Amino acid sequence: MKALRRAALVVAATMVVVLPRPADAVVYNLSSSAGTVTVTESGGNLNFDVLLSGNRIFLDSTLNNLDAFVFNVNAEPGSITNINLFPTPSASSSAAVDSTLPQIEGIFGSFTNGLTFHQGSKDENELTFTATNLTLANLAPNSAGFLFAADVGNVDGLGGPVAVAAVPEPSIWAMMILGFMGIGFMAYRRKNTSVFRIA
Repeated sequence: MKALRRAALVVAATMVVVLPRPADAVVYNLSSSAGTVTVTESGGNLNFDVLLSGNRIFLDSTLNNLDAFVFNVNAEPGSITNINLFPTPSASSSAAVDSTLPQIEGIFGSFTNGLTFHQGSKDENELTFTATNLTLANLAPNSAGFLFAADVGNVDGLGGPVAVAAVPEPSIWAMMILGFMGIGFMAYRRKNTSVFRIA
């Protein structure tokens, strides 16, 4: 029986090591129901997808001196690449890395990285990009407690900055509570187990 248990353990450990791990993804909601930020970890990189809801758009960074999107990490990314706007700009809209960081994003404080936006048309409501050499563990709240912020408005240009606070999602709370319950159960069970030893 012990040999069977050892064999099962070796097979399970081999499967964990050999099988590729699926990409981890986390979805954050921007304040004021402005949209979502989906961050996917893949191959040591973070892929960001910032999707604004309804008729919201990114505001022009040259007009208000705020970045279109900023994020905070506890490590220096290798580079920010694959910057795209959707729907594909029909005019001279563009997004680029802000090299004048840290960027102050209004009331939400300073952030380690950001992207500027120049508005040529009023259609772009999605921004995607890749930050290399980062993992989800590198996302860290800034001194004001925010992970991300975006400068958004509606199609008339009205609006202002919105942000994501570093508050765990409900699924994370559920996992933490289940973990604590499991630890408590194991401690309870171990405490009530009587041990009889013969010397």
